[in-house]
Amino acid sequence: MTTESKQQGKNPQQFQKLVFVGGKQTDQQASTHRHLSSLRGDRFWLCDAQISDRLKIAKIKTDRNTRKYLHQLGFRSGIEIEVVSKAVSGSIIVKINAQHLSLGRAITQLVIVRSAK
Repeated sequence: MTTESKQQGKNPQQFQKLVFVGGKQTDQQASTHRHLSSLRGDRFWLCDAQISDRLKIAKIKTDRNTRKYLHQLGFRSGIEIEVVSKAVSGSIIVKINAQHLSLGRAITQLVIVRSAK
Protein backbone atom coordinates (compact mmCIF):
# COMPACT_ATOMS: atom_id res chain seq x y z
CA MET A 1 0.00 0.00 0.00
CA THR A 2 1.46 3.36 -0.99
CA THR A 3 1.70 6.36 1.34
CA GLU A 4 -0.92 8.08 -0.79
CA SER A 5 -3.48 5.31 -0.36
CA LYS A 6 -2.75 5.13 3.40
CA GLN A 7 -3.55 8.82 3.69
CA GLN A 8 -6.82 8.37 1.82
CA GLY A 9 -8.19 6.13 4.54
CA LYS A 10 -9.54 2.62 4.71
CA ASN A 11 -11.43 2.83 1.43
CA PRO A 12 -9.42 4.93 -1.07
CA GLN A 13 -11.98 4.25 -3.80
CA GLN A 14 -14.91 5.67 -1.85
CA PHE A 15 -14.97 9.02 -3.67
CA GLN A 16 -13.02 8.18 -6.83
CA LYS A 17 -15.86 9.32 -9.10
CA LEU A 18 -16.60 12.53 -7.18
CA VAL A 19 -17.63 15.53 -9.30
CA PHE A 20 -17.75 19.07 -7.85
CA VAL A 21 -20.27 21.61 -9.16
CA GLY A 22 -20.16 25.24 -7.99
CA GLY A 23 -18.60 28.60 -8.65
CA LYS A 24 -18.84 32.38 -8.47
CA GLN A 25 -21.55 32.74 -11.11
CA THR A 26 -23.94 30.59 -9.10
CA ASP A 27 -23.15 32.55 -5.88
CA GLN A 28 -24.96 35.58 -7.31
CA GLN A 29 -27.97 33.49 -8.36
CA ALA A 30 -28.15 31.83 -4.96
CA SER A 31 -28.26 35.04 -2.98
CA THR A 32 -31.03 36.41 -5.21
CA HIS A 33 -33.22 33.27 -5.28
CA ARG A 34 -32.86 32.20 -1.67
CA HIS A 35 -33.79 35.57 -0.21
CA LEU A 36 -36.68 36.22 -2.57
CA SER A 37 -38.28 32.78 -2.51
CA SER A 38 -40.39 31.43 0.31
CA LEU A 39 -40.98 27.70 0.34
CA ARG A 40 -44.29 26.04 1.08
CA GLY A 41 -45.17 22.84 2.86
CA ASP A 42 -42.49 20.25 3.43
CA ARG A 43 -40.01 21.74 0.96
CA PHE A 44 -36.68 23.24 2.00
CA TRP A 45 -33.32 24.21 0.52
CA LEU A 46 -30.68 21.51 0.09
CA CYS A 47 -28.23 23.71 2.04
CA ASP A 48 -30.45 23.16 5.12
CA ALA A 49 -30.30 19.34 4.87
CA GLN A 50 -28.46 17.18 7.40
CA ILE A 51 -26.07 14.25 6.95
CA SER A 52 -27.92 10.97 6.22
CA ASP A 53 -31.09 12.77 5.06
CA ARG A 54 -32.83 10.94 2.22
CA LEU A 55 -34.42 13.53 -0.03
CA LYS A 56 -36.21 13.98 -3.33
CA ILE A 57 -35.25 16.88 -5.51
CA ALA A 58 -38.30 19.09 -6.04
CA LYS A 59 -36.81 21.87 -8.15
CA ILE A 60 -33.45 23.15 -9.36
CA LYS A 61 -33.43 26.95 -9.71
CA THR A 62 -30.06 27.40 -11.42
CA ASP A 63 -29.39 28.86 -14.82
CA ARG A 64 -30.15 26.71 -17.84
CA ASN A 65 -26.53 25.61 -18.51
CA THR A 66 -25.89 24.55 -14.92
CA ARG A 67 -29.22 22.71 -14.76
CA LYS A 68 -28.36 20.89 -18.00
CA TYR A 69 -24.94 19.91 -16.63
CA LEU A 70 -26.46 18.64 -13.39
CA HIS A 71 -29.05 16.70 -15.41
CA GLN A 72 -26.24 14.99 -17.34
CA LEU A 73 -24.70 13.96 -14.01
CA GLY A 74 -28.01 12.37 -12.96
CA PHE A 75 -29.02 15.21 -10.63
CA ARG A 76 -32.55 16.20 -11.66
CA SER A 77 -35.99 16.87 -10.26
CA GLY A 78 -37.77 13.79 -8.93
CA ILE A 79 -34.74 11.67 -8.08
CA GLU A 80 -33.84 10.50 -4.59
CA ILE A 81 -30.53 11.55 -3.06
CA GLU A 82 -28.79 10.94 0.26
CA VAL A 83 -26.65 13.57 2.01
CA VAL A 84 -23.30 11.89 2.68
CA SER A 85 -21.26 14.83 3.96
CA LYS A 86 -21.74 18.50 4.78
CA ALA A 87 -18.90 20.97 5.18
CA VAL A 88 -18.87 24.10 7.33
CA SER A 89 -18.43 26.06 4.08
CA GLY A 90 -21.86 24.88 2.92
CA SER A 91 -20.67 22.35 0.35
CA ILE A 92 -22.56 19.06 0.41
CA ILE A 93 -21.72 15.62 -0.97
CA VAL A 94 -24.78 13.68 -2.08
CA LYS A 95 -25.12 10.09 -3.21
CA ILE A 96 -27.11 9.42 -6.36
CA ASN A 97 -27.36 5.66 -6.88
CA ALA A 98 -23.69 4.55 -6.76
CA GLN A 99 -22.24 7.96 -7.64
CA HIS A 100 -21.19 10.83 -5.35
CA LEU A 101 -21.64 14.46 -6.34
CA SER A 102 -20.17 17.42 -4.45
CA LEU A 103 -22.19 20.62 -4.68
CA GLY A 104 -20.86 24.01 -3.66
CA ARG A 105 -22.82 26.22 -1.26
CA ALA A 106 -24.11 28.36 -4.12
CA ILE A 107 -25.70 25.34 -5.82
CA THR A 108 -27.17 23.91 -2.61
CA GLN A 109 -28.92 27.25 -2.05
CA LEU A 110 -30.66 26.84 -5.40
CA VAL A 111 -31.97 23.29 -5.02
CA ILE A 112 -35.34 22.73 -3.38
CA VAL A 113 -35.84 19.30 -1.79
CA ARG A 114 -38.35 17.43 0.34
CA SER A 115 -38.12 14.33 2.50
CA ALA A 116 -38.09 11.08 0.49
CA LYS A 117 -40.16 9.32 3.17
